[in-house]
Amino acid sequence: MEDLDALLTLEREEIIARYDQGPQAGTPVDPGDDADLLIYRAVDQLGFLHGKELPDLSTQEIKHNLQTAKRADKWVKMLKQWNKYCNSSKMHRRVYKGMPPQVRGRVWSLLLGLDQVKVENKGEYEHLKELGKVLSPYIKEIDLDVSLTFRRHIMSRERYSIKQQALFHILVTYSIYNPEVGHCQHLSQIVAVLLMYLEEEDAFWALDELMTNDAHAMHGFFSTGCPKLGRFLVHHDYTIGQTLPRLKHHMDQEQLFSQTYCAQWFLECFLHRVAPHCCCPQTPFPLTLRIWDAFILDGERVLTSMAYTMLKVHEKQLLRLPREGMQDFLHNTLAQPWGLPDDQVLRHLQVSMSYLRRLDLDLPPPAVPEAWPVIPLQQTSVVPSAARLCPGRQLYRSEPSFPVTPEVMNRSPETVAFFADLNASYPSALAWLIGLPQACHNMGFLKPHPSWSSGQQASRPRTPLLPRGTCSPCPTQGGEPP
Repeated sequence: MEDLDALLTLEREEIIARYDQGPQAGTPVDPGDDADLLIYRAVDQLGFLHGKELPDLSTQEIKHNLQTAKRADKWVKMLKQWNKYCNSSKMHRRVYKGMPPQVRGRVWSLLLGLDQVKVENKGEYEHLKELGKVLSPYIKEIDLDVSLTFRRHIMSRERYSIKQQALFHILVTYSIYNPEVGHCQHLSQIVAVLLMYLEEEDAFWALDELMTNDAHAMHGFFSTGCPKLGRFLVHHDYTIGQTLPRLKHHMDQEQLFSQTYCAQWFLECFLHRVAPHCCCPQTPFPLTLRIWDAFILDGERVLTSMAYTMLKVHEKQLLRLPREGMQDFLHNTLAQPWGLPDDQVLRHLQVSMSYLRRLDLDLPPPAVPEAWPVIPLQQTSVVPSAARLCPGRQLYRSEPSFPVTPEVMNRSPETVAFFADLNASYPSALAWLIGLPQACHNMGFLKPHPSWSSGQQASRPRTPLLPRGTCSPCPTQGGEPP
């Protein structure tokens, strides 16, 4: 046993040493990881590598680049008067119209309040990072996930590059900072996108804000039992049944459940695709970034609205497909360029958000207030001394885990294969999600929306950045959705 512990400790130290030394560490490089093999590589405007040289820009692309440059100047002027514009309808129009990459990092930082967070926790990140290297039990798993995350992107193509080092350090640090979540592979995708536009420390605090603030509250997606994921899946089924009844009936007949196609949408905000390449976005990456802009601005209601929008826009195609065809379409075809420009898709999203909000379907019912435990930060850490870490961030709010009954475990066994990945991270989540709709009904968790009392509706979280009536009708849809 002592020999095994010594070997594990040695392996852990070797992994950390490689990231500390970077790409010049002298470590043998796997041929598949050697960036120099791509002699004829080309990098697109988003930083992704291609196996062959890209063609010259078309006239339309040149025009788009000129428009982006002009838009960047307007954004710079607006950022100088942030207090004036941050809560205005003009901010919404600018974000949904398109955010230039030159200002995306700064806008994300301001929307998430990272400047204030860094002041409140000055110097804590470096302290936590050193502790994470010593205390984190997930070093090997994190190293594997880092090696697989966005490897076609220029920032991650070279093994142990600066951005890979930052990704590794953030994941290791967060695994002890929030022990309720620890580590799972979905976090690497989220942090990698943040690192494309933010520095290492900013990306760490951005992850913390996305996990814990009221507008995004992603902590419930990753805590034990995935309680928030369950609420969103049930709500998605209810929304589709109310707004797209033909499509919902067709999916039910073909036995295509929301757990098999929608779970990844909510977990990573459309970053992760189940097949064929696990680290590819579920939508074209330029559109994925636009969705992330909206998500950071308007919060979790973007997840429900975008899931509805994707089905609404492609309803006719989906109605003609069998189960296998729908799965391939939702997992793979949607990752290819759509027939609609990104601007038009974002207009669809705005209309959907306004439409679902009028129906009070933009967010699922809130969890029961008594079932929201308040757990002190690091209360469940692997070491008692970690309870003193980062006093400026004392509380995490998590959501309740629902019981797994035999009736739940025996429902829909054919969906087990689609949750092998999820089950690896959350052992209790698989059986619960398989019988999710019936379980929530039996527990009285999901009630018909018209029966919600006015008090419940008033208590539901609302993002102040999205005032009612600010979304203009989409001309391509003829105003409101039917």
